[in-house]
Amino acid sequence: MQSSSTIGRLGLEILWGCLAALALGTAPGRAQGFTANTAALVRQGDRLFLQGDYSGAGAAYSQALREDSDNASIYYDRGNALMRQGDYLAAQADFAAALQLEPHYSSALVSSGVAEFYQGNIPAALAAYNQALELNPNNPYGFVDRAQIYYQEQNYQEAVTDYSRALNLDSSLPAAYYGRGLANYQLQRYQQAVADLTHALDNNPHRLEVYYARAIARNYLGDYQGAAADYSQVIRLLPENANVYIDRANVRLKLGDKSGAVADLQAAASLFQQQGKSDSYQKALTFAQQLLAPPPPPPVPKKLPKLRGKRHRVTKHQTG
Repeated sequence: MQSSSTIGRLGLEILWGCLAALALGTAPGRAQGFTANTAALVRQGDRLFLQGDYSGAGAAYSQALREDSDNASIYYDRGNALMRQGDYLAAQADFAAALQLEPHYSSALVSSGVAEFYQGNIPAALAAYNQALELNPNNPYGFVDRAQIYYQEQNYQEAVTDYSRALNLDSSLPAAYYGRGLANYQLQRYQQAVADLTHALDNNPHRLEVYYARAIARNYLGDYQGAAADYSQVIRLLPENANVYIDRANVRLKLGDKSGAVADLQAAASLFQQQGKSDSYQKALTFAQQLLAPPPPPPVPKKLPKLRGKRHRVTKHQTG
């Protein structure tokens, strides 16, 4: 059975899941007073960002800033493009420039918190989120990101509280359902975890990490059929992951599906061999061979011991 550390690693997906919604937020003065050329460059950057070309987006925003260096939203947009490229220090500088121009720019504070988080500056990240939420308590993404801080600090109940606040503001946020599901799992509230992860999939049915998390929670609940179905979805989305085949094999054994478990172990062994993981290959193969081996013959019964002592002879008087 999977450990809590597996679920903990899944939690790191949450921040990037909600950054897309934050990335092109609006500053108080966005697009106001732009020249036609600056506005065209900003639109180009927005389009490239949404296409996943963060380097190209950053270049377009930089060109726009050469024409208009006093617009907070362009610094904010470029900061998000830089953060997506992993350049957190440069992103932090852009968010600071945006806040210098617009001190009440709450979305810039939230993104600043994200940058601090990925640099390992947890207190600074938490301070940025707190300030952003004071300025704008109706920003659900601020609650989602602060909840992630609590989650990483293993303060799971506070994480659940913030995810719930985010959902009260926007009930369609898959990142909030996903995060709350992971936090509920850590609190051993497996039924609530399954419910939250199911809601997350309602909004985005192609997130394999959500299926994987729900499979683990269902396994703890003894819902092996549901767990097997979730592992199958993960395999459909990521067929080259050998470990998921082993996870499904273990669940199939609990369901009494020995042949299915063997097939999964053989598939895992084949993938491990292709990936050059000889130890894992051998373990999966040995497990499959053990399941395929015929059962040992029943033990030969021991001879009954001879009775000791004199035999009791029945006499005529005793019978008559």
